[in-house]
Amino acid sequence: MLDFSLLGAGLTVYLLWGLIAYPLYVSAAGHGIVYINQITTTTVVAVLYVTATCGALFFSGFRTLVLLGGLNLTGLLTVMLVKRYEFTSLWCAYAAVVSVVIYFFFRQSRPDRPAKYALDAAA
Repeated sequence: MLDFSLLGAGLTVYLLWGLIAYPLYVSAAGHGIVYINQITTTTVVAVLYVTATCGALFFSGFRTLVLLGGLNLTGLLTVMLVKRYEFTSLWCAYAAVVSVVIYFFFRQSRPDRPAKYALDAAA
């Protein structure tokens, strides 16, 4: 998990720098908002973002979160194929909903987690 956290932190700093140092063009298109920035809207950034956000779910050790990672990846690829230019705004709306799902997962699984972590640490 540390690798995904470090990747996410590094990507955050890079994206912040890109948004501060280079112009951001915003426009409405279809049913979303299009963001254009020569640093932040690249394929490499997109792949790293997907790795940081979905990758941790695949390695969480919880079957439900692995399933959620698969659904996230499927949803992300679908949005990317169908609404390429409005991807950022649509993905942010989707991620907000998924965040609520993850919150309730952790809230519901609270009694099980300490035992699971203790078993993982002993192995």
